[in-house]
Amino acid sequence: MAPGERKAYIPALGAVALWSTAAVAFKMALRELAPLDLVTIASFFSWLSLGAILLVRRAGTPGSSPLTGNRRTLVFSALLGLLNPLAYYWILFAAYHRLPAQVAQPLNYTWPLFLAILAAPLSGNKPTGRDMAGLLISLVGVVLISWRPRTGVESLDPVGIALALGSGIVWAYSWLAGTRLRIDGTLRLFVGFSAALAVLVVIWWCRGKPIPISPVGWISVIWVGFFEMGITFLLWNGALERTERPARIGNLVYLGPFISLLWIYLILGEVIRPATVVGLAVIVAGILTGQDRRKK
Repeated sequence: MAPGERKAYIPALGAVALWSTAAVAFKMALRELAPLDLVTIASFFSWLSLGAILLVRRAGTPGSSPLTGNRRTLVFSALLGLLNPLAYYWILFAAYHRLPAQVAQPLNYTWPLFLAILAAPLSGNKPTGRDMAGLLISLVGVVLISWRPRTGVESLDPVGIALALGSGIVWAYSWLAGTRLRIDGTLRLFVGFSAALAVLVVIWWCRGKPIPISPVGWISVIWVGFFEMGITFLLWNGALERTERPARIGNLVYLGPFISLLWIYLILGEVIRPATVVGLAVIVAGILTGQDRRKK
């Protein structure tokens, strides 16, 4: 492996490792906080981390402003923040609140499929046969994970299932909208989180300012804010910028959900159903089927 590619793989694997812990951190934090309160406090810590990165960059280039950008682009970035993180994580955390982690995590992971389906009309094209085949295959995986055919087995909350799948749609749309903005990725996230926090803090304050009640709760919330919602995206983007083969780096992300099931079993104590593993594998197979194989 060339030295340049090695430098790309290190942050990419670090990002995948951190993302694999997200489901556990979500569930542990949700033991003490409602979904909306978790979004608020975690977003605050993510906002702090992004702001610190911008200030460090400014210190490295004296005379520059951390908020350099077209005013219209900054406004759109702020509006996008109402979609992600506010709406996306609120929906996602509500899904985790209603479902076992081993169900919510793979259902949310359908976002690459929705990304492919939404990208086609936004670019003026129709979804291809490969897109639709990938969607159908992954829907089989969704059914395998969600279906509880035997009597005596606890059924899943249908609202939770809808929220988990819906979060994937919101994420895909917000990602596509963000790529259309000509602005530094860190700055776009910071502006978006600033706008989201302006709304979230008001609601949180009116709800009585709930906070975690234990050290584990605080650690979970801070972990979500720093690593799921902020710094990890910068690691991933850095890896993509360093590599000459982004498709190969991109495939590493498919390791995350399977590693996450291991953490869910070891830390949360959930007994992982064979159907969950098979369903997740089918979802990933559908995502890979929908990919453009011409990309190297």
